[in-house]
Amino acid sequence: MTLTRISDGTCHAAGTTASAYTKALGVAANAGDVLIVCGHSNGTHAANGMIVSDSVNNVNFTTILEQDESNASSHWLQAFVYQTPVALASGTTITFTPYAANTASTFSLDVFRGATTTVDTGPSGASPAAGTTSLTNALSPVPKASSLVLSFATFSGGTLTAGSPITLGTSDASAGPTAVQLPKHLDFDSFQQQRQCGGCLPAGRR
Repeated sequence: MTLTRISDGTCHAAGTTASAYTKALGVAANAGDVLIVCGHSNGTHAANGMIVSDSVNNVNFTTILEQDESNASSHWLQAFVYQTPVALASGTTITFTPYAANTASTFSLDVFRGATTTVDTGPSGASPAAGTTSLTNALSPVPKASSLVLSFATFSGGTLTAGSPITLGTSDASAGPTAVQLPKHLDFDSFQQQRQCGGCLPAGRR
């Protein structure tokens, strides 16, 4: 099966201080599709303390990576992966739980068809100083051909431009700090530096 991003970009939420909040899935997902979430929260940090689930499976998504995003304060990014065993209709509720006492939290979600949930390269993360460009170490070893390479970032507002060969996925710049997800399907055996944190999922073979 060809690896395909099927998201329509509508499943995200931002600018809330709620203890938990929901968003309707903007596309229908088939059984076996992989859901990738980029979550952001400040507040009372707890290791892997953000939680994501859908209203059909009611299973917490698996954390790929947790990363301190702000050097000295309490802003964190947490990336998640989940392969749904059953179909999810458009409108399925996605619930995101940020840290306690948060004042800014948000998440984005992308859905991929034809991927697995095995991370075979990375993940790798960094908390760079503020600036117009943010780079971290390259993944090692380089991803295999036809892998899905994911890069995630949070920032305090404005417009994000993804560096080649990354293609911008679901994002939201309506409120800051903002969770941004940058997914890209690579069909060649090379890789450029990731922004903030990233990982590599091998393509499914069906």
